[in-house]
Amino acid sequence: MTDRKELRDRLDAVEEELADTSTDWGGNTIVYTDGDGYVTPDGDPVPTDADGNPDPPDADRYGPTIVLDGRYDPRDADGARGGT
Repeated sequence: MTDRKELRDRLDAVEEELADTSTDWGGNTIVYTDGDGYVTPDGDPVPTDADGNPDPPDADRYGPTIVLDGRYDPRDADGARGGT
């Protein structure tokens, strides 16, 4: 018989790992529009260049900067929509 608590704990650990929105790991930089400019998935503001395009710090160390229109919408453990 499956130990449901152990299985739930393992699933929670995987979900936490997948939900990490940090861009410190490398790869592409993802930014979102927020109506006033650009923000990281964590909600931190992103500076812009002279043309108004996003210019994240150390962007040259990563791949292309990907701009998504709208806000990041995390999901809770039950799969329901989180945030607004």
